[in-house]
Amino acid sequence: MGISQPAGSQCLHAVTKILVSKRGDFIKFPTENDIQAAKIGFASLAAFPNVIGAVDGTHINLQVPRGDDEPLFVCRKGGHSLNVQVTCDREMRLTSVVAKFPGSTHDSFIWRNCNLKEQFASNPPNGWLLGDSGYGLEPWLITPLLDPTTQKEKNFNRSLKKTRFIVENAIGLWKSVFRCIDKTGGYLLYSPRKVCNIVLATAVLHNIRRNLKLPEDETFTAAEEDDSENDIDPNLEENAITLEGHRVRNKIIQTHF
Repeated sequence: MGISQPAGSQCLHAVTKILVSKRGDFIKFPTENDIQAAKIGFASLAAFPNVIGAVDGTHINLQVPRGDDEPLFVCRKGGHSLNVQVTCDREMRLTSVVAKFPGSTHDSFIWRNCNLKEQFASNPPNGWLLGDSGYGLEPWLITPLLDPTTQKEKNFNRSLKKTRFIVENAIGLWKSVFRCIDKTGGYLLYSPRKVCNIVLATAVLHNIRRNLKLPEDETFTAAEEDDSENDIDPNLEENAITLEGHRVRNKIIQTHF
């Protein structure tokens, strides 16, 4: 026997609520005790030193939301979406997920307004998060050079991009299993608030799969590395943190490359 649509919807939301309540048990950024293992894992990708994670944004398609804030959900490709920020580890587990911002929000704005950024600012980590050039450079968030000229700078950019690419593969693997959040699955027929919870629930399930070392989905194909960069946020400003970020990045280039 089948079940009615309302009953199915109630089951979905009940299970989603439980999974979201458990996200702190399964979605965790490395603690001080885990950082050294994280660095060793990332170094095996491209010999980039002291990496503890990689960050990126991904869009989750929505039906057209109701209300006056509908234009906020229009992303640069013209559809409606959430812009979800994730960080990951070497094993493609999601170590943080921010699922609450509409599709028009720039990646760098989400980063500037997330708990992980606040945590890093108040207690700087012993290592670096890697991002693309859509993010602002910070002492704990290292981004590529926009115009590398020396061989050291080119080596740095190449290594950073190859190491950071793990987060794009993590997102691809996550979406390949949970098609409801992938563009090939169309879009979710729920309000943005409910979609946020579905995204978090699938992130928990993704990490459970990674912890159990379940095989990758047969349809998953690692994304091809893209040399293009994300749009730079015009609202980014030079400040003390940015200047310290330049100093840290220059030291990495001169010391390790």
